[in-house]
Amino acid sequence: MSGNKAKLKFNPNNFEIVENGDYVVCAVSGKDIPYNIVQRRKGDPAKIYASTAYAKKILNWSAEHSSLENIIETTWRIYK
Repeated sequence: MSGNKAKLKFNPNNFEIVENGDYVVCAVSGKDIPYNIVQRRKGDPAKIYASTAYAKKILNWSAEHSSLENIIETTWRIYK
């Protein structure tokens, strides 16, 4: 892919863009993924948070494989 490759920093459950670019390379698939950073649309929330605390409380259920890398990897395997 032409252009500059962006650099990302992965944390356990999220990532941040360290250096902007025209595309990223998926660590799981090795495929180039083009992207554009745009303004939020009307009605989009500023931030979104998710928690499994309620499921733990009422169902005694805990997520075991919830890292961002694991989520991408398992989704890639299902849909490739």
